[in-house]
Amino acid sequence: MGTVLLKSLGFIAIILTGFFSVRLGLISREDGKRLGRIVINITLPCTVIMSFISVSLSFSLFIAFLIGFIYNSLALLVSCFVTFRRSCPEERASAMLCCNSLNVGSFALPFCQSFFPIAAVGYLAMLDVSNCVMSLGVGPAAARSIAARGERFGLASFFRKLFRNVPLDVYLACAALSLLHIEIPEVLVPVIGPIAQANGFLAMFMIGTQLDLDIDMSEVRAVVKIFITRFLVAAFIIAYLYITSYDPLMKRAIAICLLAPPTSLTVVLVHSLGCDTKTAAMVSSLSIPVSIAIYLAMMIALA
Repeated sequence: MGTVLLKSLGFIAIILTGFFSVRLGLISREDGKRLGRIVINITLPCTVIMSFISVSLSFSLFIAFLIGFIYNSLALLVSCFVTFRRSCPEERASAMLCCNSLNVGSFALPFCQSFFPIAAVGYLAMLDVSNCVMSLGVGPAAARSIAARGERFGLASFFRKLFRNVPLDVYLACAALSLLHIEIPEVLVPVIGPIAQANGFLAMFMIGTQLDLDIDMSEVRAVVKIFITRFLVAAFIIAYLYITSYDPLMKRAIAICLLAPPTSLTVVLVHSLGCDTKTAAMVSSLSIPVSIAIYLAMMIALA
């Protein structure tokens, strides 16, 4: 318990350091975004490679991959046809994008990296493959059709955007090597190990720089409905997992994933549809402290 609390306080300290670094003018919010690009394109891929050095594909990893599709599909359907069914098309499309994504790489993964064995990262990596496909491709296409912007869905454009995602490319490459029983050379460990270890600090610091607690009261109702949708879908899947006999480590890792905030690209995707981004921005900001509180409670409960 004491170790968990100390690690938890360490995470909070890193996030607050990033937050106050921006408030005190030591760095800008744009600097934090540049740091995020380092996390996504350098430290996160190295972390994934490190996790696959000691992991081989298994049925549990396939289940994790499948759950990414299930969560995002349910979140899209529930947000569109249940919680926002009476809203205008633009609001429904915006809500769909806010519900249809999980920030696995730069949020859930650093927590798992610090509290769970390295094998847990493999489960997150597989879930994030399907999460990327849904949040960067299928979700925006569905939201675009709801918003009736007259844009047609094209496979070429879909795959072009999808495979420009560096973490997804690394996930797929590592999974393919594992499927072909080709081991990643352990000689890489001394080279990429220190870079992978930096992922947790850089990701948490970056999250702190992007934290914005300004609340627009006119958007509160929509934000609450989005939070309810996300957590109900996540709770449904987690409840199912915990009555199965799957690997306990997989259950914990997936629970961490499903309670993560939406991806940082949500606001950009909402803007690309021509929709109002105020709700999406507020969801992105408030979901960070909410998810942190849930994670810390989970870690203490599991200690």
